[in-house]
Amino acid sequence: MPSEQISQKQLMFILVFVLYGTVFITMPRELSVSAQHSGWIGIVMALLICLLFSWMVAKLASHMGNQDFVSYCRKLLGPWIGSVFTFVFLLVPTILFTAFTGRILIEMFVTLILPETPIGLLLAMELLLRLQLVHGGLNIVGRWGQFVMPGVAVILIALYGLAAVNVSADRILPLSNGTIPGIMEATFAICGAFTQGMVVLFIWNEVKEPERIRRSLMWTVALVAVFYLFTYFITIGNYGIASTQRLAFPVIEMIKDLSFFDFIEHLEAIFLAVWIFMNVTKGGFSLYVSSIIVQQWCGLQNYRKVLVPLCVIIYFISLLPQNMLQAILEYEEVKGRLFVWYAFGVVGFLLLLSTARRKLGQL
Repeated sequence: MPSEQISQKQLMFILVFVLYGTVFITMPRELSVSAQHSGWIGIVMALLICLLFSWMVAKLASHMGNQDFVSYCRKLLGPWIGSVFTFVFLLVPTILFTAFTGRILIEMFVTLILPETPIGLLLAMELLLRLQLVHGGLNIVGRWGQFVMPGVAVILIALYGLAAVNVSADRILPLSNGTIPGIMEATFAICGAFTQGMVVLFIWNEVKEPERIRRSLMWTVALVAVFYLFTYFITIGNYGIASTQRLAFPVIEMIKDLSFFDFIEHLEAIFLAVWIFMNVTKGGFSLYVSSIIVQQWCGLQNYRKVLVPLCVIIYFISLLPQNMLQAILEYEEVKGRLFVWYAFGVVGFLLLLSTARRKLGQL
């Protein structure tokens, strides 16, 4: 393990990128399709649910002590069942998620700016950036996130501020006209994003003052919920519900429509530049977590030994979807329906088992 730990502030910056970094470009469309004008209610309900989830994650992490997550799962479930469980429910999903995170950025880049550039070349370059960042350890990823966060925040707020000029209250109202099933679907979609915070379990021992992680998780979820609400209302206020439902990536379309002083246009280039910083941070952290899981699962001394082979695997997985734009929409839809159950199921099951065994004196 790297000797240097990350601070609570750095952890929060990384988690903001993880929870907000890719979901927001399709989020207004998903919420408007499922809940109409009531999409904001889904965000609020997801916030309340995932504050509980944050407590569950922190509680499970506190049970681990100085053990890594994979070793603790093996201790709870036994060596054989624990190995199968961690491979199926931890390693495979994390690698797939890491591959998708990189491909979605490259797909947008090719679609908007470099349509003739081979996707494979850009994917390789993006993975090299992640590899260079992750090779220095989690502390370097944390410092990078802390360095880029102010600039990312200022530029996004400025772009959203320009978009807010075109907001019409008539497009936002009424504030509630969705059905209960639709609102619940929107809630689960946002929960699917918030529950990505379970990655904290893999880096528990590399965070300063681990007893404060619960508070950091809860504050991060609350902050990202505010960002989601802001993004949702500005997008709906620009396009209305009907138009938002027809746009695959409404936030990007909204940025493309912006102009400054009536002659400065194509601000989507600035947006993509900012998104690169967000995605490299999120992708680098995902690669680090993936390598840590492989290291723990294989019983290796250093995660750096698996970085290059892991990047090769991620590269070829990233190339699999042919129609990535459609795959993105389908992925977000499936993740919204299933990931929340997966996250609550895995964390809840392990927490109940850990609590029961601790009370029986078996741990």
